[in-house]
Amino acid sequence: MFSNIANTTNEITGGLIELIYKYTDQKKIKKSDSLVSKLFTAIAADSILYKSRFSEYLFVEGYISRRKGETQRADSFLQQCIQQLKDADSAGTILMVKALNEWALLNKAKGNLKKADTLYSQAISLFGKANLIISPDYCTLINNRAVLLYGMGNLNGAENEFLRVMALKRDIYGELHPQYLDVINNLIRLYNVIKNYDKAELFYIKSREIIKGLYGEKHINYLWSLVNLGGFYDDRAKQNIADSIFLVSLNTINQVKDISVSSYVSVMNEIAYHYFRALKFKKCDSLYKAAIYKAKEGLIESDDLYATVLNNYAQALRSLVRFQEAEFYMQQAVSLRKKYFGETNPRYAGSLNILGEIYFGMGRFEKAEPLYLESCEILKKSGNSDYYISGLRGLSNFYYMTNRLDKAEYCCWEALETCKKEKWMETLQHALILNDLGKIFTRQKKYNQADSVISYSLAIYKKTIAPKNSSLGLALVLGKKGGVLGEKNMFDSAVVYFYGALSMIRQLMGEKNPSFITYNTNLASLYFKANNFGIADSLYFKSLELTNALYGEKSTFAVPLCTELAGLNIIAHKYTAAENYVEKASQILTTSIKYNIQVMSAKDKQEYLQGQASLIDLDNSIVYRTHAQNPQTKTRILNSLLLLKGVVLNESMTLMRKIENTKDTAVKELYNNWIMNKAFLSKQYTLPDSQRSKSLKNIEREVEKQEVDLGRIFSDDGEKTIRFEIKSGDIFRSLKNSEAAVEFVAFNLYGDKGYSDSTFYAAYIITRKDSTPVFVPLFEEKQLQKLFDSAGTTANAMVSKFYRGLDMGNAGTAASLGKDLYKLVWAPLEPYLKGINKISYSPAGKLFGIAFHALPVDSTTLLMDKYDLNQYTSTRQVALRKKQEQNRKIQSITLFGDASFSLDSAAIAKTKTGNQQISNVYTPQYRGSRGGTWSELPGTAEEVKKVKQLFDQNRITTQSFTQTKATEENLKALSGNSPQVLHIATHGYFLPDPENKQKDISLGNENTYSLADDPLLRSGLILAGGNYAWSGKAPVEGVEDGIATAYEISQLNLSNTELVVLSACETALGDVKGSEGVFGLQRAFKMAGVKKMIVSLWQVPDKETAELMTTFYNYWLKGKSIEQAFAQAQADMRKKYSPYYWAAFVLVE
Repeated sequence: MFSNIANTTNEITGGLIELIYKYTDQKKIKKSDSLVSKLFTAIAADSILYKSRFSEYLFVEGYISRRKGETQRADSFLQQCIQQLKDADSAGTILMVKALNEWALLNKAKGNLKKADTLYSQAISLFGKANLIISPDYCTLINNRAVLLYGMGNLNGAENEFLRVMALKRDIYGELHPQYLDVINNLIRLYNVIKNYDKAELFYIKSREIIKGLYGEKHINYLWSLVNLGGFYDDRAKQNIADSIFLVSLNTINQVKDISVSSYVSVMNEIAYHYFRALKFKKCDSLYKAAIYKAKEGLIESDDLYATVLNNYAQALRSLVRFQEAEFYMQQAVSLRKKYFGETNPRYAGSLNILGEIYFGMGRFEKAEPLYLESCEILKKSGNSDYYISGLRGLSNFYYMTNRLDKAEYCCWEALETCKKEKWMETLQHALILNDLGKIFTRQKKYNQADSVISYSLAIYKKTIAPKNSSLGLALVLGKKGGVLGEKNMFDSAVVYFYGALSMIRQLMGEKNPSFITYNTNLASLYFKANNFGIADSLYFKSLELTNALYGEKSTFAVPLCTELAGLNIIAHKYTAAENYVEKASQILTTSIKYNIQVMSAKDKQEYLQGQASLIDLDNSIVYRTHAQNPQTKTRILNSLLLLKGVVLNESMTLMRKIENTKDTAVKELYNNWIMNKAFLSKQYTLPDSQRSKSLKNIEREVEKQEVDLGRIFSDDGEKTIRFEIKSGDIFRSLKNSEAAVEFVAFNLYGDKGYSDSTFYAAYIITRKDSTPVFVPLFEEKQLQKLFDSAGTTANAMVSKFYRGLDMGNAGTAASLGKDLYKLVWAPLEPYLKGINKISYSPAGKLFGIAFHALPVDSTTLLMDKYDLNQYTSTRQVALRKKQEQNRKIQSITLFGDASFSLDSAAIAKTKTGNQQISNVYTPQYRGSRGGTWSELPGTAEEVKKVKQLFDQNRITTQSFTQTKATEENLKALSGNSPQVLHIATHGYFLPDPENKQKDISLGNENTYSLADDPLLRSGLILAGGNYAWSGKAPVEGVEDGIATAYEISQLNLSNTELVVLSACETALGDVKGSEGVFGLQRAFKMAGVKKMIVSLWQVPDKETAELMTTFYNYWLKGKSIEQAFAQAQADMRKKYSPYYWAAFVLVE
C-alpha cells in the first residue's frame, strides 16, 4: 500500500480515507463500503473539498472495487480518476502514480499484460521526474513490473528489474531485512526458471544467511531455508551435498521453538521425498512414518497436507514393492482429496493416477485401467493441458505394457493434438510424446515411422537443453533411437545409443528404475539378435534382478524377462534352468489372466494373450527337444493349455450368460446400446473406406468400452469362473477306464538360434492308467502341408485322396495319401491308446480341417471303427460334462431349408410381415459383387420335410421356414426365444483371409466382402433372397438381405438352444487363430450361446446330407445321446456311401 503523502485540508475526510484503506486491506468490505458513502457525502457537501478530493474518492472506489472482484466498476473509476487528474493538471502527483499502479494491477488480472506494462512504465517515469526513486513506493512499482515481465515471459527484462529492486532495497533497508530477503527469493525463482543454476545457488545461500541473521538457527524460516537449499541440490543431482544439508535439517527440526504440526509434517514430507528420489527408501520410509504419526497426533488428518504425505508415502511404498501398504495409504489419500477438492480437481485426478500405477505394479490391470481413464477424463475437463498430457502418456504406457498397441497409439495422438492446440510444439513435452509414439511404432514393426518420430524428438532435445546437460528425457530418446537402429540391423550404431542412454540414466537415477531396466533389456535383445548369447544372458539376468527388486518377484514385468532367459538357456542346452524360468513366468501369467481378462474387450484379450503365447512354445520346445517325461512339467504345460485354449470365446459366452440372468435394467440398457453400436459397425465394415462414417473410430472405441464396462460389472460378482479351476487332474477323474482325452497343440519350436521358421505339432494324452499326461511329438506343419498339396485343391480331390475316395473301392494314390495322413497325425498316438475305445479330442492349427473319424487306419478300417470320437473346443469340457445338463428328451425344433435364393425386389419386399421389425443386428447394406449366384437346393426341401414328419410323429413342437419364409429376418427373430434344436439346411460360405487368399472357383469372381479383416465377416449362411444382394444389388429397403454373416449371428441370443445343425457347406471352416481355434460360423453360434453344433468341413451333396440328418434325429428320438446318435448315423451312412457323402460333418462341443 502506498503511503498517503498528500496533505489534507480536512481531518475528517483524511481519517475516513485511512480507515477505508485499513478495512479494505483487512478484507472488511462492508465497513469500508459504508465509509465510502460517508466520504462521498462529505466531499459533495463542500465545493472546495470536492475540487481537491474528488479524484481521491474516485481512486478509493476503484481500489475497493478491484479487491471485491468488480472488474468493470474498478476499471471505470480508475479511468475517471486518471482523467480527472490530467484535467486538473495534477498528472505529476503521487495520487496519479497510485492510480496508474492500481490500473496496471487491474489490467494484469484481466490479461491485458502489455497495457499493464505501459501503465507501470508511466508510473515509474513520474517517480523519476519527482526525484523520489529512493523510496519504498518506488521499489514496489519496480517490483510489480518485474513480476509482470516474468509472467509475460520477458525473463531478461524481469531479471534487470529485480536486480534494480535489490539495489534499491539494499540502500533503503540494508541486507538484513525482510524486504531485501523478498527480492532475493524472487531472483531465486527467476534463475531456476531460466536454468541459471550457478546464480540460483548463490542466492539460495545468500537467502539462508539473511534468514539466519534475522531469525537465528532455531527458527522455522531458517529450517525452510535449509530444506529449500537441499531440494535445489537434490534437483541438480548433487546428492552428497543435498544429503548433508538434509541431515542438518533433521537436526534443526527438533530445535525449532513452537514448531506447528503443519510445519513439522511439511518439512518431513520434503526431506522424505528427497530420500525417495535418491532411492534411499529405508530413510524415506521412516520419515514418512514420522510425518504421518505427527499428523495424527496434531489432528490434521483431514487436511490436504496429510493427503499429500499419504500420496508421497504410497509412491515410496510402491517402489519398495510393498504394494498392499501402498494401496492402503493411497486409498486414504484418494478419499481425502475427493472430500477436500471434489471429483473434478486435478489433484484428485493425480491421486487416482498413482493408485492406478500401484495396481499396475501389482498386475491388477482390471483395477488400474478404470483409474487411469477416470484420471484422464478429469484432467481433460479441468482444462489443465499439461496434466492431461501427462495422464495420457501414463495411460498410453499402461496399454503399451499390456500389449494393446492401438489404444496406446491413440493416447499418443490425443496428447500430440493437445500439444498442438496449446502451441507447445517442439517443446520437451512434445519430445516426450514423440518418444512414446516411437516405441509403439517399433513394437508394431513400423520402423521407418519409428525412426522418423524418434529423430524428431532427439532434435527437439538437442535444441531445448544445454549440450552438456544430462536429462532423463534425452536419455529416453537416445534409447528409443538405439531400438530403431537395432531393428534396422545397424548393430554398432544401436549399441552406442543404448550405452549412452544407460550411462545417463545411471548417473541421474541409478539402475533400479523402469527406464534403466527397459533399455538394458533392449540392449540384451540387440546382442541376442547378433547371436552374442553370452552378453545377452548376463544383461537379461541383470534386468530380471532389478525388476524383482523394483516390483517384486511375482510381478508381470518379470514374465518377458523369464521368457527370454528361458530361451537362452534352451540355446545353451541348460534345460532345467530354462524350465524353471518358464514355470515362474507361467505362474505369474496364470494369476494375471484370472484377475484381468474379465475386464478386457475381446480384441484386447486376444492381443494380451497373443503377447504371452511364447511361453507355451518354450514349454513344448523343452519337452520336444529333451524327450523329457517329467510328470510335473507335462502337467503344468497341459494346465496352461487348458487355461488358454478358447479362453476369449468362453469369456464372451460367460459374460452373455450373466447379462441374460441379470434383472438390472441399467445393465440391460447398456447391453442394448452395445448391440446397437455393433450393428452400426456391421454396416460400416461393408462400405469402402471413402464412404465410411467419420465417427467410425469413436464408435469402435465406444463398443470396446461398453464391453469392458459390462465385464467389469460382473467381475466382482463373487462367482469363481469354473474354467480357471479346471486342471488335468479334473479331466483324469472324469474319464472312464476305456476313455482317453487328447489335447493337440501347435507350437513354434525354439532351436539353437531361437525360434524356427516352422510350426510343430504334438499331443497330450490323459487316460485312467496314469494321472500324468503323456507328451507325444507328432510332425512339422510343412509335412502336413505337403500332403495337402499332393491331394489337390478342390474338396472332391482332398476327400478322394485322404478318405478313401468318392467310390468305396478307390485305391492306389488315394489309399497311399490317406495312409500317410493317418501315420502323420494319429499313428504316433496308438501305443498310448491300448484298451481305449472312446476318445475326446481337441484339434489345433491345421488339424481343425481334418475329418478324424474318416481317417483310414488300414485298407478296411476307419478311425471311427476303432474309437468313439468326440471333438471339443478344449478337452477341459470333459471335466464339465457332469456339470452340464443334457436334456435327452427333445421338446422343440425349428427348421430352415429349401430357401428361395433368387427373388426379385417385389418378392423380397413381400417376405416382410407386418408385425416384424428389422433386427437391431444390422445387415450390411452392400455385399459387393461375387458375379454368380447360389443354386437352389431341392434336396433340402425333402430334408426339412422328413425331419418335420419325424418330429411331428413324436408329438414334438416343430416350426419350419422354407421357400420365401426361410429368411434372415425369421432366423434373427429367434434371438432371445430360441428352440432346443435349430436345424439350418442351406448354403454356407467361408472366404479366405485376404492376406492368404486363393482363387475360389466354386463361388465365382471376387467379393469385396472377402477383403474384411474380421473372419466373422467373411463367413455366413445364405437364406431366402440372398442372391439379390450377393450379385451386387442394393438390398430392398426395410428387409434383411438374406446373407447372415457370422458377425451378425454372434450377436443373437440362442442360449436356449442345445444343438445347432448346420446342414450346409463348409460351416466348420474359418481362420484358425492361435489358442482360440476356428473363427467362423461355429464360433459365432458358440458366442450366441449354443451348446453343441454339427458343422461341415467341405461342400456336401444335399440328398445324402438329408439322409444323414434324418437318420441322426431318428436315433436321438429313440433315446440315444446326441453323441451316440450322430456316431451311429455316420456308421450307417458308411455302409452305403463313400466318406465324401457323410464324413464332412463333425459334432463340436
